[in-house]
Amino acid sequence: MVQRISRSVKQFHTVIPGSYIPEWFSHQSVGNSLTVEIPPHSCSRVMGIVLCAIFSEQTNQSSP
Repeated sequence: MVQRISRSVKQFHTVIPGSYIPEWFSHQSVGNSLTVEIPPHSCSRVMGIVLCAIFSEQTNQSSP
């Protein structure tokens, strides 16, 4: 579901079911942490930050 927003709205949410990460996300990784580095003095040039997260249930493997 995609929502339309006006310029006065400060946040926007879109949920698309599935496990596909769009290729325009240039920095991709697998793991349980996230680090975002923003260059200093970039507040006037940054319009926003886009994050894509996919969660999956991990099955437990029984140990021998």
